[in-house]
Amino acid sequence: MTRNKQPHPPILLGGGGKGLLRLAAKHADYVNIIPPVGTLGKISVDSLRRMNDEAFRARVDYVRAEAKRLGRDSDAIKISNLMLVFTLVDTEETARQTLGAVAQMFNVSPEVLAASPIAFIGTPKQCVVELQRRAERWGVSQFIFGTFMGVDEKLISRLREEVISKI
Repeated sequence: MTRNKQPHPPILLGGGGKGLLRLAAKHADYVNIIPPVGTLGKISVDSLRRMNDEAFRARVDYVRAEAKRLGRDSDAIKISNLMLVFTLVDTEETARQTLGAVAQMFNVSPEVLAASPIAFIGTPKQCVVELQRRAERWGVSQFIFGTFMGVDEKLISRLREEVISKI
C-alpha cells in the first residue's frame, strides 16, 4: 500500500520494543519512545533501570536506521519524549529531595531516575537545560508532560512561562 501524499493526520506510535520501533520506522510520523512495557502493559522497574540516556539514543538510532533501510527519509520521523514524572520546584535542594522521594516510589536510586527519559524534575533553569539537551542529544522535537505527580494550571503556566519560553 502506498502512503497517501495528501495531508493527513500524523501517525504517532509509542513504545520501546524493537517490534514497535520497526513499525514506527515503516509507518509513523512520530515515535514516542518509552521503556519497553511488560506483558500487562506496565513499565517494569527493570525496564526503567535500563532506559537511560544511552538506551534512549540507541532506540532513536534504531528507528532512523530501520527507516533508512526501508527507503524512508529517517529525518521525517519525529521523536517524542513522554515524561511520566514531571514537576517544577523552586530550589536545587527541593529538586534533589523530590527526585529522591519519587525514586523511592519506583524502587530505584535517585541517579537511575534522574537518568531516565520518563523523569523531569527540577528548577526552571535545570529544566531548560535538560530539554535543550534532550532535543540536541536525542533529536526530540515533541515533549509530552505526564500527570503521574498531578498537573494543575499553575504548574502548566510555570512550565510555559519559565521553561518553554526560554528554549
